[in-house]
Amino acid sequence: MIYDTIENAKQYYAKDKRMLKALDYIRKVDPGIADGKYDIDGSDVYARVVSYELDPAQPKDLEGHRTYIDVQVILTGCERLEVSHRQDLPVTMPYNAEKDAELFKSPQDLTSLIMDQKMIAIFYPQDLHRPASPGSHKQKIHKLVVKVRL
Repeated sequence: MIYDTIENAKQYYAKDKRMLKALDYIRKVDPGIADGKYDIDGSDVYARVVSYELDPAQPKDLEGHRTYIDVQVILTGCERLEVSHRQDLPVTMPYNAEKDAELFKSPQDLTSLIMDQKMIAIFYPQDLHRPASPGSHKQKIHKLVVKVRL
């Protein structure tokens, strides 16, 4: 997992062409972009823009991916994410290849990340994450998630 400012993100991927395409897209995206799926480089790199109301009273399970790296950026709002390394956690939703997602029960020891418009979080398959974590303020979030094939 990488958690840093957007301006520093490029230094991690000097030779990774897919990730560079993702980061270039993030730097140029209009924060008012409509929700939907956006092609960047076919199925190798694409973006999803989503808007939702945070409801920290309803904690979600941890999410993990196997085929894609998640690059997350908040376009509007501020969100507290909780993260953990993949370990022997009970699976609450088996892996769905079409969605490239599986869910896990949260352990007691989670790390929190505060995401706003200046930050970027990059999640690899060993990194589990959940949005709208307890402690978030109830508000509307507009988020960009760029998927980068491993």
